[in-house]
Amino acid sequence: MGNKRPQTKLVLAIIAAFLTAIVFLFLYFFIGVNQKKYTYEDSKTIAKEVSRKAAEDVEAYFIFAWRVARSVTAQAIIYQKEGADRQKIVELLRTTMDRSPNFLSVWTMWEPNFYDGKDSQYKNSKYYDSEGNLSVTFFRSNDTILIEKTTPEHYLDEFYTIPKLTQQELILEPYFYQYIGYPSVFYETTVVVPIIIDSQFAGVFAIDLDLNYLQKTISEIKLYKKGYLSLISPNGEIVSHIDSNYVTRNILSIISKGDTITPAVLKEGKEFSHETRSEFSGEKVFRFFYPIRVGFSDQSWIMMVEIPVREATIRSQQLEYIGLGTLILGLSLIIYLVINIFDRRSYEKTILESIKQVEESNRIISDRERNYREIFNSTSEAILILSAETDEIFDVNEVAVDMFGYNSKSDILECSIEQLSLDKFPYSYRETKKYFDKTLSDGSQVFEWISRRRDGSTFWTEVSLRRALINGENRILAVLRDITEKKNTALELEKYRNSLEMLVQERTEELAAANEELTAVNEELFKQREDLQVALDNLQKAQDNLIHSEKMASLGVLAAGVAHEINNPLNFIYGGILAIDTYFKENLEEHIENVNPMVDGVYEGVKRASAIVKSLSHYSRSDSFPAVECNIHTIIDNCLVMLQNETKNRIEIKKHFTTMNFSLICVEGKIHQAILNVLANAVQAIKGNGVVSIITKVEAGMLSIEISDNGCGLNEGKVTKVFDPFFTTKEPGKGTGLGLYISFNIIKEHNGHIEFESKEGLGSKVLIKLPLNN
Repeated sequence: MGNKRPQTKLVLAIIAAFLTAIVFLFLYFFIGVNQKKYTYEDSKTIAKEVSRKAAEDVEAYFIFAWRVARSVTAQAIIYQKEGADRQKIVELLRTTMDRSPNFLSVWTMWEPNFYDGKDSQYKNSKYYDSEGNLSVTFFRSNDTILIEKTTPEHYLDEFYTIPKLTQQELILEPYFYQYIGYPSVFYETTVVVPIIIDSQFAGVFAIDLDLNYLQKTISEIKLYKKGYLSLISPNGEIVSHIDSNYVTRNILSIISKGDTITPAVLKEGKEFSHETRSEFSGEKVFRFFYPIRVGFSDQSWIMMVEIPVREATIRSQQLEYIGLGTLILGLSLIIYLVINIFDRRSYEKTILESIKQVEESNRIISDRERNYREIFNSTSEAILILSAETDEIFDVNEVAVDMFGYNSKSDILECSIEQLSLDKFPYSYRETKKYFDKTLSDGSQVFEWISRRRDGSTFWTEVSLRRALINGENRILAVLRDITEKKNTALELEKYRNSLEMLVQERTEELAAANEELTAVNEELFKQREDLQVALDNLQKAQDNLIHSEKMASLGVLAAGVAHEINNPLNFIYGGILAIDTYFKENLEEHIENVNPMVDGVYEGVKRASAIVKSLSHYSRSDSFPAVECNIHTIIDNCLVMLQNETKNRIEIKKHFTTMNFSLICVEGKIHQAILNVLANAVQAIKGNGVVSIITKVEAGMLSIEISDNGCGLNEGKVTKVFDPFFTTKEPGKGTGLGLYISFNIIKEHNGHIEFESKEGLGSKVLIKLPLNN
């Protein structure tokens, strides 16, 4: 028995050691291996949460700019429809900049003369460009709001031409920009909202966003020691990166050729995670892509996160080493558990820090939401957010509560759209539903409506409906403005207008009676008045036609006016000299020989003046006249009459006209304008004495008109631009750069073509070919 007890203890010790080994093996494989898996998955979860929060911050930044741009665009449309002074637009931009310190720039560009038709009155003024276009830019530099003096060339840049072509909202790819007149260069992107009025493109409103601000915000987010976040544009441009050398480079030019995941993520804008070897650090990393979607854009920006796998799994590796060391050295279970506890505490600390970062991000989002709410409630118009399916009222601002006479927001949210309307045709709920359907199918709707307050009283409102995507749900954004006073003013104006029309009619009748009395007094004067009235009616008809001409309006009115003013005295002169000539022949025949030279001189002067007036009448013919058979040689002669003051005693005109019979069908006024522009350029190109040659030929069913001069000529670089709009070689103020551009379009309208040749110092030649009517 005495030998069995130690043997029993040994067996027990062996069993205990074996069991201990089994326990350690179990702990090693269960805790070490499984803990490595869980720790790695937790690291991935943290990376996803941090990237998601960062992406939501960037998305909120873009969406805030988008909402502000839409709101200001809606207000600008209202101003334009009301006929408000363009200074209102300037003040609107400045107020937006003051209220939005995170915006780099706020600007707008309107189509020429679209807003108020008064661009010419604002040329080279404080806020506008040299043409007076409504193009205003405010930008922020070092917390100071400055004004950029734009130029007409800005209308040719992509930030204007793309929305003008597509009439869609967009956010531009990142780019560098230097505001005119200031030395700093900014790295930025732009949110652009087109201004559409009555289905016509009127211009754009845009907000420039400072990408350096996003870089700074993203760089402050830390993931382990070497983990980082990077913002990537839809086309792959790297906007932010821990290594600034990669900023502005395209990620598609950096990744390996075998990487098909990154291009697919950029194209499809989907969330994706995988392990790969980083082209930036050379280490094996966990890479996570999270899309940033902005409601008005088809493409997504991407938030990319990279965490070195070594850092993400370092704690699990430590546990594995500890377990292996414990197995080899036979350390006690308590030491292992103590080390594991301390390691778990370190891991929990990392989790708590990450949670703290998430809470801080939530706080920032909450602050921004509060800012959005302040802007929502500070606007001067009532705003209602409605369901796109049920017309339920989800939210309103304080202005809406006051406008409809309710005590609180909760009271008005319990109402229906039917309760807020007059509910009588054509202002019934059924008509409201039609406008909602049009908004969802066709886009924004603006209309006038009779609304009803809580106490039953009614008032006029102007309603602007727009479809909006809020928190992933389709909503209808309704903006209402009280126009009761405006409607009352319109009724008063209508009364005044009717009263004035009655006064005008009475005065017209009085003038007609007076005119009849004058006619009875002097029959001769009455006949002259009839002749003048016929001439005046003809000129009035010509003037009415010219008003409808888009290109010759101002010049046509001027030509018709000059012809009218010259014809009247010419008629008096001609009638007077005819009477004088008759009087001398009948009563003073002995003085006829002395008077005849003077009478002939007056006749000659009248004939020359009449020729000039006739040429002007050709030039002022409306382009709305139909195409008829025209004499091209007569048109050329009329153009030369108008230029004779510039060619007289200085330039020799050589004409070689074809003698062949041909038929040319054209709009005479337009062809007259086209040839006059070419001849005027030829005459003005000759500084002193010179020669202008005009040759017409008929070849292969085409009429060829060749106009050449021996003036100064142009170099090859300028020849290619002569038909471009606004290109001119003349001094500032002496040319618009539109003459040959207009001639080119007129010839093109007549299915012809125009060619230009020139050599510097030798002169220029213009060849016009028009199809004949055979």
